[in-house]
Amino acid sequence: MNMKCMTGRRTKLPVPRPDTEGLSLWNLLCKNIGKDLSQVSMPVALNEPLNMLQVISTFIYLMASLYIRSNAFLYKCEKQPVYLNTEV
Repeated sequence: MNMKCMTGRRTKLPVPRPDTEGLSLWNLLCKNIGKDLSQVSMPVALNEPLNMLQVISTFIYLMASLYIRSNAFLYKCEKQPVYLNTEV
C-alpha cells in the first residue's frame, strides 16, 4: 500500500512545469553569435526564479532597498527647515 496516499498529501503538482529542455542562457547566446543582442527576444522562462530560495532572497533584497530609501528620505525631511507664516 502506498503510504503517501494515506497521508492525504498530493503526489503531483497541479500545474506541470514548462518544458525548458535545451533552453539555457548559454544556448541562447551561442545561437545568436554575431547578432545584435538588443534585438533578440529573451524567453520568459529564463527570467523566472528557479526555486523558493531565489524568490525569498529577491523579496528580502527589495524590502531592504526600500527600507534604505525610506530612511534616507526621512533623514532628508528632518533636515529641511520649517518656516512659519507670521503674516496676519
